[in-house]
Order: sequence, then C-alpha cells, then structure tokens
Amino acid sequence: MPELSSKSSGSESVYDLLVCGGGIFGVSVAYEAAKRGLKVCLVEKNDFGAATSANSLKTIHGGLRYLQCFDVKYSFISAMARRDWLRFSPELVRPLRCVIPTTRKLGKSRLMVGGGLAFYNLLTSWRNRDMPAEALIPRAGLRSLNAFTECAENLDNHGVTGAALWYDAQAVNTERLLITLLMQARQAGADVRNYCEVEAVRKDPSQGSFLCQLNEVTRGGIRTQIRASYFADCSARGQFSQSHFGASEPVSYVQAVNVVVAKALVKNAVGLSMKDESGASRLMFMSPWRKGFCLIGTWYFDTDRTTVSPSTLKDIVAQVNSAFDVPKIVPEDIVHVHVGHLPADQAKLRHSGADASLLKHARIQSLEAHDPRLAGAYRIVGTKWTLARYEASIFLNRLAKDHGLSIGPTTFNQRRAEVAQIRALEGLRGLGLSERQLAYIKQYFLAAGEKILALCEQEPDLLEAVPGEVDCIRGLVRYAIEFEAVCSLEDLIVRRMPFGNAQSPKNETLRYCAQVLFRHLGQPLTDEDLMVEQEKLRNFYLKTKPF
Repeated sequence: MPELSSKSSGSESVYDLLVCGGGIFGVSVAYEAAKRGLKVCLVEKNDFGAATSANSLKTIHGGLRYLQCFDVKYSFISAMARRDWLRFSPELVRPLRCVIPTTRKLGKSRLMVGGGLAFYNLLTSWRNRDMPAEALIPRAGLRSLNAFTECAENLDNHGVTGAALWYDAQAVNTERLLITLLMQARQAGADVRNYCEVEAVRKDPSQGSFLCQLNEVTRGGIRTQIRASYFADCSARGQFSQSHFGASEPVSYVQAVNVVVAKALVKNAVGLSMKDESGASRLMFMSPWRKGFCLIGTWYFDTDRTTVSPSTLKDIVAQVNSAFDVPKIVPEDIVHVHVGHLPADQAKLRHSGADASLLKHARIQSLEAHDPRLAGAYRIVGTKWTLARYEASIFLNRLAKDHGLSIGPTTFNQRRAEVAQIRALEGLRGLGLSERQLAYIKQYFLAAGEKILALCEQEPDLLEAVPGEVDCIRGLVRYAIEFEAVCSLEDLIVRRMPFGNAQSPKNETLRYCAQVLFRHLGQPLTDEDLMVEQEKLRNFYLKTKPF
C-alpha cells in the first residue's frame, strides 16, 4: 500500500466529504452534499455512470410494484422520487404509460389488481400538486382486454381478462441525466474527478480525518494526497470497502441484463408473460424508447461476468418471441446489451434464485461497526436508479445527525430552480439553428446553453451539423469534450452524446467524433486507431466478449 504522510504538505486539499464511486448514487450524494453546504470531492476510477448506472430500463418507478409486497412506505417514497425526477429535469424525464394483463389467478385478478390501483390512487393523491402540465400523472385503473391487445400487434392474450393501466416515468437518456446532475454538483462547488482511483486511505488519529492518496490516470498517473472529514463508499458492488478496509458485507451481486432492440414493438410500456426453455413464465417489460427502439428486460443471472454469451442472447430472443403469436425479433435486432450488477440477499440467492433475491431497499452502513477507527466512514449499497436522490438525502441527514453537523436543507422533492438559458437559446436561434436543432439542445444540453453559444460565436463552423446527425451541431461535441470530462471515445459516444445512447452511430459520425477528440487530446488518429475504436465500441454495445 502506498505510504501516507500524516504531516500536512501545506498544498493538500481538504474536504468535508470524499465520495468514492461516480455512479448515480455517488453523483447524487455529491450533489446533495454540495448543495447543502459541504465541501465535497467525488472520485471515480473509470468514467462517471459507466457501470451498473448505465444498465437500466430507464424507468423511473412510481412505487406501484411495492404494493405487491405490501410495502406502503416505499410505494409512497417512490412516488415522491418519480415526482422529484420529473421536477429536476422535465426535458429528460417524462410520464410513461404502463399496462399489465389481468388474469383469472387470484393475485392477478381484476378484483385484486383493481383494489391495489384504487389504494395507489389514494396514496398518491398529491402527485400532481404544483407540477407542470407535461409532467402530470393520470389516475391508475382497470381497462378492457382491448387495452392490452392494442399495446402491440400479435400479442398472445391467452388467459388474459383485461388490463391494469398506470403511469411511471421514463428517462429519455439516463446517461445525460446523470451528467446533468454531475455538472450541477460541480457548479455547486463539488470537485469531481473521473479516471481517478483512491489508492490508499486511512484515518489520521491526530486530526480525526481521513488521509487519501489519489492516482489520477488522465494526468499521467499523478498522485496527490487529500484529507476528508468523512468518507462515503458508493463504489460498484461495494468493492472499495472490502478491498481497502476488509469490510465484507452479507450481500451478493447478480448480473442484470436489459436489451435494446431496433424495432418499435410496442406502443407503450407493457408487462408480458415470457417463457424460458423450461416452460416457466415470468413477467418482463417492454418499453418504447426514442424513435424506432424498444427496451426489454430485466433478466437476472447468478454470475459476476460483465458480458453475455451468444447463447444467452438467443435465449432472450426466444423468450421475447414467446409473448407473441408470431416471432418478432432475431438476434441481429439487438443493438445494445446493458449489463450491470445489483445487490441480492445471499440466503435467498442460494435457495430462490437470482430473480427473487434482489434487495428491495438501499443500505446505508457505518463502517465504524466493522472497525471503531473508521468512525465517519460509510458504505451505501444502492438498489434502484429511481431512489438515488432520496437515499442521498437520507445519508446526508444521517451524517449530520451522527456527527452533529449543521448543514442546509435537503434538495429532494423541492421545486426546480429556473434554468436561465432562454437567452442562450435565442442567441443560437439568431445564429441560424433550425427549430429541431434548438429542441435537441433544449432536451439534452439545456443547462449548458451559454457555454455552447459562446463556443459557436467564437467558431461559426461549430454551427454545422455533425456528419450523419442533422439535429446535432458540432458545438455540442466540442462542449462535451471541453467541459464534461471526456477521456475516451466511449465516454463521448456512449455517455455524453445522445446519438450514441441506443446503438453505435454511423461510421461518418464516429470518424468525426474521433478526429475532434484525438485532436483535443493531442494525439494523431490513424485508420488503424479508428478500427480499434470501432471494435471497442462494437464489444461495448453487444457485451459478447471482454474488452
């Protein structure tokens, strides 16, 4: 382990809170802490949101599913979280119409399901208070069999008696949503660093703070030492606490898989009964996404692999087709495979399988219970994207209570601060952008309007469209590279630019982005380099082999 000096160098940075892990939970903690007045540093050893946070059906759940296990508290909390995300970024989060079939089985009958929907309406009767028209959530209720069969053509409706209808929300682009939250955390004063690894950390008893050595890969492996009064481990699978503190946890992690299909299979989100090769059925969800795509999932497997085999993809295709009277997709229709790992109960995993073992609630653990010398260090085991901002607020409340801190009020479920970017959009309109290009900027880059305008005024060539993408101007690529901590082509294409979110972009688009990025990094781009980058992206999207 690298040597850490307790003697201050005089130049080391000092923080109130160090957050390790830049997924949605780590970013949410950094945002909440910065907004509530703490000096916070967020470090991520890879790119922000590149692990499990990138694996999602992009559904912001409203809590109806919690009523299946009579968890009224978290049903209410999830509805608040859905409202919070709709307020935080109405450009990127929108109401999503959802349908599941009712059957003659008691638990799925119209009587039982209808009663649950009525209770849910009562529980969330406040959901539309002070909400804009585009974010209103209609009442849930029962519908006829036609409401189910109209969701898609050729649905297998054997045994279906009708439909249950409710509304969740969908994040149009979870990667941009995470980056938006990250940039606002930085604007609030957070120090955010990707490709920066915490190599060593220990408690300095003389000052009661944590000494941390960081290795900043993107700066040539420069090592810096910082101090932080408190420490939050939000790393994927809790790896940091286990490897550095020896703090194991009674939690396993299961592989979660969602797929993106380049077909518009359904008109709204719908739960469909899909059969595996053994004939066992499970309700899976299909959601329309963007123009011409469909999200399907989630499959769970007891493995720590980050890839899936071709045979697994064939099984997934067969299961999807089992929900229809005629086959709808072939393996080649899958253009993006999302793989992440979610926490599961070890005992349930052994006896009930991956599907039934998932943790239902996040866990916030003080590492002081593992080692008294670690007072002030915490581990946050996140579960659902939807609840990240809520759990961040709970963690900050606990941190303040445990250590007698005086911090500001929570940002969770508060009114959104107005984004003063109207002048920037008008300025871009005056430079000749089309209404579609302006709408693209408003949806995906609203908070960055002034910086984008300044770039385009300095270099008019940036007003031109990115090759192969008529709605995206070149200024957006330049902005992302210069201001959003882009270090690789994957960072840029997959997690910063909307056109790479669903599938690999056109070759001309990829070449242009590679040229701009490599020029910014001061590196030449050869045809061989481009081929290597294309292969990396192909492996990223399909997850069929390590890379």
